[in-house]
Amino acid sequence: MRGQAWYVALLIGVMCLIRFSLSAVGYADPVWLMEQMNISIDSNIQMPYLVRVWAVRDVVIAVIVAFADRSVVKTLLLVCVAIDATDYIFCTFEWFGRIVQSI
Repeated sequence: MRGQAWYVALLIGVMCLIRFSLSAVGYADPVWLMEQMNISIDSNIQMPYLVRVWAVRDVVIAVIVAFADRSVVKTLLLVCVAIDATDYIFCTFEWFGRIVQSI
């Protein structure tokens, strides 16, 4: 994010700060984060480990983007969008799968 206009650096910094903060909480206390997101640990006892994997991935992404040079920030942000879109798409598939199973 080095070399960006101040408003671009501010927006990227806020995104990195939010991503890093949520990920740090998810890594430190995944059960608490799951409770806040209304995810039952009883139905999926492996979920805290998945939350920690997600957290590590997002911490690394936030740090890389925060310290990136201007020439690679756009590519890194596109990678972030692709990762988040993939997460969203597969969560949607899971949600539709549960609806179909309940019918």
